[in-house]
Parts: sequence; C-alpha cells; structure tokens
Amino acid sequence: MIRAAQYVRMSTERQDYSIANQLAAIEAYALLHNFEIAKTYSDPGKSGVDLARRPGLQQLLADVASPNRDFQVILAYDVSRWGRFQDIDESAYYEFLCKRAGIQVHYCAEPFAAGDASVMAALLKAIKRVMAGEYLRELSAKVIAGQCRIARSGFKLGGTAGYGLRRLLVSRDGTSKQLLADGERKSLASDRVIYVPGPDEEIAIVRQIYSWFLDDDISADAIARMLNERGVRRDRRGPWDKYAVNAILNHPKYCGCVAFNRCSRRLGAKTTRNPIDQWIVTPNCFEAIVPPERFNEVRRRRRPMCSRSDDELIADLQKVLQIHGRLTVKTIRATPGVISPWVYWDRFGSMAKAYERAGHQPKKGYFAGCITRKNTQKVKAQMVNDVAELFRASGKKVRTIPRGLSVTGLGCLGIEAAQWLYSLTGKMQWEVRPGKYHRRYRRMIVGRISPDRRSISDFLYLKAVPRTECNFRLTDQMLNECVRGTAAEIVAAVDLGSRYVVREKRKARK
Repeated sequence: MIRAAQYVRMSTERQDYSIANQLAAIEAYALLHNFEIAKTYSDPGKSGVDLARRPGLQQLLADVASPNRDFQVILAYDVSRWGRFQDIDESAYYEFLCKRAGIQVHYCAEPFAAGDASVMAALLKAIKRVMAGEYLRELSAKVIAGQCRIARSGFKLGGTAGYGLRRLLVSRDGTSKQLLADGERKSLASDRVIYVPGPDEEIAIVRQIYSWFLDDDISADAIARMLNERGVRRDRRGPWDKYAVNAILNHPKYCGCVAFNRCSRRLGAKTTRNPIDQWIVTPNCFEAIVPPERFNEVRRRRRPMCSRSDDELIADLQKVLQIHGRLTVKTIRATPGVISPWVYWDRFGSMAKAYERAGHQPKKGYFAGCITRKNTQKVKAQMVNDVAELFRASGKKVRTIPRGLSVTGLGCLGIEAAQWLYSLTGKMQWEVRPGKYHRRYRRMIVGRISPDRRSISDFLYLKAVPRTECNFRLTDQMLNECVRGTAAEIVAAVDLGSRYVVREKRKARK
C-alpha cells in the first residue's frame, strides 16, 4: 500500500466542511485507491486566505521538503480545503512544491484525477481555485454590509470600550443584561453591545484632557507627562503616552457617537486607515462624555491626515522652507500648524519624495543613514526566516521570539546580524547590537553583513555569548572558537552540538 498524508482544515463559516466529514471522505478515498494514511495534518478553525496562520499546512510543506518523510502522496478533501488564496498562483505554487519533491496532491471530492495533465483538468482546477478565492471575497462583502447595518443602528462591534467607557450587553428588545469586562464576549448572536459611561474618575480625566488641549493649548506629549506625574492609572495598558491621549481626542465615541470602519483589514491584507468620508458615525447613541461642540473643535484644530489634500500638505512644507530656509524633521515639528512629519512619510512614501514635491533638494547623502538602516533591517528579517526554514526542514518545530528563535529540543537561540566598522587603527571589526535582549540568550547565531548592506557574507555560531555589555564586538578569540560556515552548516552544527550536550547531561545524572 502507498503511504499517504492527509490534510484537513475547517474555518468557522461552514460547518459542512467539519473535520470529521473530511476525514471520513478521505478515508473512503484512501480505501478505494489502496492508500494507507500514515500522518494527519490539520488546521481546525483556520481561514484559508493565507499560509501565515495555518501551522498544519506549514508543517506539511516543511515535511515535504525533508528527505526523511514517510509518505508518498497527500490527500485533501477539495481545492477549497487546500486554501482560499486570493492569488490562485499561490495555491498552485504550494502544490508545485509538493510535485517537485515527487509527491502528488489528491483532491478526494473533485472530478479531476491527480496527475491528469490534460488541458481540461488544468482549466477545471484553475476555475476551482478562482471559485474558492471568490467565495471569501463575496463573504467578506456580506459581512461588512451586515456590520455597517449594525453600526448604523447604534450598536458597538468588537474591540474594547476604551478609557472612560464600558460595554453593556443588551438583549434583542434592548433590555440590559450585564457589563462586559475586557476579554468577555456575547454568547448569543441576537444580543447586542452598546457603550455606557465608565467610572466618574475616568470621565473626569477625559474631560480634563479636552480642557488641557482646547483651553490651555497643551500638546498630547505634555498631557501624557502630566497624567503620569500625577499618578493617574490607565488600567492594564501601561503608562500614558501621546498615542493614548490622541486616541481620546480623535475618537467620536467620546461625544456619544458609534464609529465604525475607521480602519479596515480585509482578506489578510494590512490594516489601512480609511478616509473620514468612509466612516460610519451614528450620533446620539449614548450619553456623551464631552459635548459634540468640543469634539468638533478638537477635530478642526488637529485636521487629521486623511482630511488634507496633497496640495495642502505640500503648501505647509513650503511654508516651513520659507521660515527656516531648510526642511528637516526638526523644522517641521517646530513650525506651528504643520502636521507631523510621519504623515508626509506615510502619504508620499518617504520624506525625500515630499521634499522634492515642495521644491527642496537636500544635500547629497542626507538620507544615506535611513537607506542603510532600511537595508540592514531587510537583511536581518530575511536571515531569521532562512534560519527558521532550515530548522523546519530538519524536522524541528520553530517559534519566532524577540531577536531569536525557540526550537523544539534545542532551546532558545539568539539571531543577530553583525555590522562591520573600522577601528581607529584602520582594522575592520564586527559589532553585534542585540539591544535589551542581550542577556536572554546563551547561544547565538550571528550573520555578518556584507559591506554593501544587502546580503549576509557568512554565519557564525557563538556557543558562549559575552555578558559584559549590551553591544559587543567579535574579538579574534571569539572568531577562532566559533563555528563558521553557511546557514545550513551552522544549523547542522547547532543541532549536533545540542544533542552532544544532552547526552553529556544524561551521563552526568546517571
């Protein structure tokens, strides 16, 4: 019999595709085609829109790439269980990875057979992939429409209430049930949630924030410092900062409105801030903490980013240039009435493009440091992903942690990049900057960045990380004692060294 691995997935929107139903259908297909199910990979309650949140499929693809796999075929219920990817090429790519490793993917409930290379089979499979992705797009549109209808009725959807407010659970006929604590959700689909004012001390703080901003012309940074100096608590969210103050000043809920669709994140895409004209704001839904006139005055003064046109933003930059004679982040912040520099970065893609639109040409190399840091960050992120994939290919379970990896059976490993610099004597040295996570790891994999900051020249495995200071330089002794090689060689050395340490510890205990 041919050994097979089965993959099953169930999202929350269709119970017809329950795990039990899929397993039964796959078992019947396996008996009919003389397959022996050797291993099961599952993603219960996971959406098929992307690979990032599906550990079962990730592990399956990692095992496919491993030479020690113990199956020859993969069985899935249908194309939609493999994934509802919005790009059908992504679904085909993961299937191609299996085929390249010599493993066929069988869809048990589909009319086309595995390995059928005919034009009709390829066309039908492509249509099925398009239909799987289109189903999620249609479902997303229906869900958004339903949520907008609920928001227009004055009910709150998802998330915490925020400082100074609480969530009240009500029944279908409007009867109050109970206050919901943070993390609690309604249990009945027919129930609804509304805002209610919170404790009196929090309401007083919210009104004081508006008074400081409008009457005393105090900035959000200064307000946050004043609240922290006075010992005002902010629940479990930590100390006050300008972002917490701005959240209170910007959100319409503090004037008795329910606001929805301020941000959107659909089908696994990044969260985006929507323009004000797309917001759904329902006024007079509950007792306001601050009068609407006060809230509108704050909005008029602040003029959010999404309400200003590109021409208005560029006109402000030209005003800064006329006053100070140059454009920098400091001069922009020092000019009253000009919005934050990060708004320009977000709107135009970079400060250099915004300066160019305003007619200012910075000195050569002005943005060199930003470009260098950006390239270094990309190289570091790619290095961590490459090392993690190599561990997964060797059969290890890997979890990403701050500035490192947690590998099953090997413990925690620091992953850092060493940047080159010249000493006063002109000798090239390598510096590692792990920051506050320096003392967390005893072992570390270090990738030395090439002089052009675009790739890793080689990898080092430090078995003993120095503990003297936060940033450290690679001395000649450390370079002589460490293991040096490619990423694959370093991963193999880490695995072998950890097994040796485990054996020595077992001998010592005996």
